[in-house]
Amino acid sequence: MPIGPRSAVDIGPCWPTTLDLASTSDLCALAWCLPDGQGGDDLLWRLWCPEGALEAVDRRAAEQARVWVDRGVLIATPSDVADHNIRTQINLDGEAFAVREIAYDPWNPSQLVSDLLGDGAPLVKMCQGFGSMSAPTKGVSAARPRRHRRSSPAAARRQRRDSLAG
Repeated sequence: MPIGPRSAVDIGPCWPTTLDLASTSDLCALAWCLPDGQGGDDLLWRLWCPEGALEAVDRRAAEQARVWVDRGVLIATPSDVADHNIRTQINLDGEAFAVREIAYDPWNPSQLVSDLLGDGAPLVKMCQGFGSMSAPTKGVSAARPRRHRRSSPAAARRQRRDSLAG
């Protein structure tokens, strides 16, 4: 799902990005943090789910996953894993944005990580738990206090759920 005419030329460098991989039964998520040209940032979400897991994800997401697929917010991949589709999109986005680095959780890495490294993607390991993400999140918030939370419906639902649980 291309985002249109915005590119590295007119938006500047992309802030570090987070890639959250799932194996076969959950969402894979990529969040690009892009300068908006007005002192703030826009969050561009890429979300994937293996087609075979869509029914289970739909149940966990209050029957919204299929709605998100219909709206183009969530990409249902035709295989049991979403790796190829994610790799293609990351490489396309990497050409469009000045990507500095993409943080990924080294827990249970997939073939995708090896493939992206081979493609020259600037991947860095970052455990995606509270202890390892707290300080960097505060640093980004302090450096870029004006954040536009233009979120996808799927990401917004996840953020609400996580804030209620914690």
